[in-house]
Amino acid sequence: MNKDVTKEIVKEISNSYYNVIIDGLDEQEHRFLILKLVIDFVVKLREKNINMSLDNIFNDTIINMIYDETNKYIGS
Repeated sequence: MNKDVTKEIVKEISNSYYNVIIDGLDEQEHRFLILKLVIDFVVKLREKNINMSLDNIFNDTIINMIYDETNKYIGS
């Protein structure tokens, strides 16, 4: 399997999901309650000059809840 072609295709798929989620956040904000709360929390931290990676802020439970929320949106 050609790694360059594989990476190109996977990147295109990822970009499509990215665009769908960004559009969903703009158009159907009510379907992303957890994600919006997490975004607001991170923004408040950064406004106070507390810059941490998301891995250091959230545990797997919250991250899984965000994945579930976005998967429900994409799957509908």
